[in-house]
Amino acid sequence: MRVVILFLTTLLYTNALAYTCYSSHCEDIRIGLGAHHSKTYDTGVYLSAYAAGHWDKLYIAGGVNIGQMYPTFAPTIDSNKQDYNTLLASAYAHIGTKLGGENPLFLYIETKVERYSIGENNIFSANQLFMGAYIANHTKISSGIALEIGLGISPSITRYYTSQNTDKGFISQRSNTDGSYRIDTFIGMRFKRGNEYIKKSDIYARINGILYHNKIYDTPITLPPHNDYAFMFECGISLESLLNY
Repeated sequence: MRVVILFLTTLLYTNALAYTCYSSHCEDIRIGLGAHHSKTYDTGVYLSAYAAGHWDKLYIAGGVNIGQMYPTFAPTIDSNKQDYNTLLASAYAHIGTKLGGENPLFLYIETKVERYSIGENNIFSANQLFMGAYIANHTKISSGIALEIGLGISPSITRYYTSQNTDKGFISQRSNTDGSYRIDTFIGMRFKRGNEYIKKSDIYARINGILYHNKIYDTPITLPPHNDYAFMFECGISLESLLNY
């Protein structure tokens, strides 16, 4: 009887190397802590949450990042960067397809909303909506380690900047599909700790790189710069095994 139960459990539940799979679908749920560095916003920290599911060929995912950092220069030409801090908040959604089995390839469209707010009273804020095409691959490189890589480009659908100071009051700038874009890439590893009988959280580590190209306008707002970059190192744990215990 015990053998039969173990056999049925194996059919209904398999802890794949990069996610957890059941008879009808697979799940990938993570939380993490990361360090952020960019030309504009110096160094800071952020929290991340991510959840994904795929059914046969369908792939759907979403996530959020929230963090704090400090700008490397003033948000307007007549303001001082000192005593400012920056709040980063972003949310994104993926929809696409999964190709392959053990080492799947994901092709998807990403929609991302990103906001940087400088100062306690939002002295400056940058709000952007991106949408673009991405590709990612999860490859098993040993019995307990999976390599995760991805690349994509997202044109800016809309951008909205605001700034306020004592001399010039409130300044705003809005633009739509003006040629601005971002290029994202990541490489990471996921380390498996459990199996279908012993449920443990996996550990992951990932490096993200972002290149921004922004059209510049003739306004007192100095942020964001024409070209910017960001590096993000993130590590965390998986939750799907624990949530379905």
